[in-house]
Amino acid sequence: AGTPVTGATPMEYARRADAMTGAGDSLRELAQTVTVSVYSTFEPTDRQARSAEALEHEVDLRCRTLTPWRLRLRNSLDPTMLRRRVTG
Repeated sequence: AGTPVTGATPMEYARRADAMTGAGDSLRELAQTVTVSVYSTFEPTDRQARSAEALEHEVDLRCRTLTPWRLRLRNSLDPTMLRRRVTG
């Protein structure tokens, strides 16, 4: 879904990304969680963190199915992409 547009809120980014991925419900819920986490004075609970990780995994799988296999292969060999997968 690309890099978030500078100044875009998580919900705005989720709307744009949904148009490209069709991962609407997961994206919206994840964007809501990110918004609350960023603007809240409290840390997310373990349950919220686990939920966000599960949502991220759903969105990632959806995006992966939309990515052409040659690009997935190239990304799997790219050390910067590997570092991103390992470090989160």
